[in-house]
Amino acid sequence: MFMKRIIVLFVALVLLPLSLAQEINYLTWGGSAYDIGVAFIPYNDSVFMIGSSDSFGSNRVGFVVKMTGDKFEFQKIIESSERLWVKKAVLWGENLYLVGQVGSTAFENSDAFIAKLDTDGDLEYFKTFGRSFNDEANDITFDNKYLYVVGYTKPTGKTKEGFVAKLTPGGDIVWFVQFGTGNTEAKAVTVSLDAVYVAGTDNDDVFVIKLSKEGELEWAKIWTTDEREDVGDIIFDGLLYVSGSTGESLAFGDGFLLKVSPDGSLINAMNFGLGYQDKIISVIPNNTELILVGNTGNFETRNKDTFIAKFTRDGKLLWFGKFIGAGSDLITSALMQDSVIYVAGYTESSSWEFVVPNVSEVTKKTLYGTLKISWSNYAPKVTKVALASQPHSVKVMQVEGILNSPHAGDAWFFTFGAKPKKEIQSLNTTTTTTTIMTTTTTTPVPTKTTTTSSSATTTVTVTKTETTTAITTTTTPSSTPIMSSSPITTTSEKGGICGPASFLMLFVGTLLIKRRRENG
Repeated sequence: MFMKRIIVLFVALVLLPLSLAQEINYLTWGGSAYDIGVAFIPYNDSVFMIGSSDSFGSNRVGFVVKMTGDKFEFQKIIESSERLWVKKAVLWGENLYLVGQVGSTAFENSDAFIAKLDTDGDLEYFKTFGRSFNDEANDITFDNKYLYVVGYTKPTGKTKEGFVAKLTPGGDIVWFVQFGTGNTEAKAVTVSLDAVYVAGTDNDDVFVIKLSKEGELEWAKIWTTDEREDVGDIIFDGLLYVSGSTGESLAFGDGFLLKVSPDGSLINAMNFGLGYQDKIISVIPNNTELILVGNTGNFETRNKDTFIAKFTRDGKLLWFGKFIGAGSDLITSALMQDSVIYVAGYTESSSWEFVVPNVSEVTKKTLYGTLKISWSNYAPKVTKVALASQPHSVKVMQVEGILNSPHAGDAWFFTFGAKPKKEIQSLNTTTTTTTIMTTTTTTPVPTKTTTTSSSATTTVTVTKTETTTAITTTTTPSSTPIMSSSPITTTSEKGGICGPASFLMLFVGTLLIKRRRENG
């Protein structure tokens, strides 16, 4: 099922070696038309793949697929009489919660929705909520008792306001707050023990607001520019980290990361860019470091690529890597569990190169830096609205998806992270660590896999750079592993670390030749 690849890097940095070990597993799923993944969620020994698809039915549908190893547990779609778009999904306890938009946006007749499924893919409810015109839910999170959903609502055809809704596990609205200045959208939400933090855009400026758990506004801040900004993520880990994209720093647009204290004070702001139109989609705290996952434009191919970068909490770049395919590849979400990152998105490629460049400090400083921004008080009009969620009739159907045989526009899922030593050994492969790097790559053959039932239909009516050393590997989706070695790409440039590395290689090589002659 998965394309497996173990990458072991051992780069000589003058006299201090640095070792990185990662395993990367790819998977694509979809049909003959457009498909996109929005969540890749681990569950015991299984994974859930969640997203939207144009491949099954006359309208866009949501999909939930569960796999254990190489076996499908189920492949299900959620279909409404009108277009259904899944934007985010979370696993809370033994249930999946999906949010998004259902209805016709062209006729200003769409609503936000929340759906609850059990881990067998059975739908418990599908509920909608919203004002008179278009509404959409963009993100969802939870604490130990409630769910929190954010998005936008249009109380009139001309005004667009952000919203925050607190819901019970049964999908009933506890409170609903709308806010903004007429062109506002809430994009991301996170919670602490006593507060709800929301990030979004107001007339293309980034805002962050803090609400109490009762829905009362405590503070609101905004970053005002003459450029267009967008929000990717907000997370709370003692401090707030807000990510997204900005057109302000470099000519082609960069990703940004804001560090904000719980009282709304800006601690620092930085930009990060590898190409053009960079955007940091997800921020993952990892002990003393931050892992950033996002998208970047490729100047050579004119496609979009995905990147993973690791920074210190103080904002120093440690390393980064890019996934490069023949077409555009975009990620929509990422999460970490047990040191493994689970990424969902969209791909137009059938194979990828993962490139980890080793750049000098001089080059690193051209990739990121401090942003001087205007951070000020924000005064949106905040209104509590009496609103109830409503039942919505949908169909849940088994389908046959195509696994690991990508068409133009498939849902894309992959894991990135070092596996425990015993799991690496179970692959029965030998990986050698050298002074530069050694790569072992699995390249399988695409296969079409189907569910046991394709006709079962259930109708559910619910009640209310300066690159000096780089690793390049290529993989293709498959179900039958064939282990093979991938060549190492090394580029030497003045001012980098390739000089010391080459010297050490030459030194070690000389010793090996000398020993072989002595033994011969």
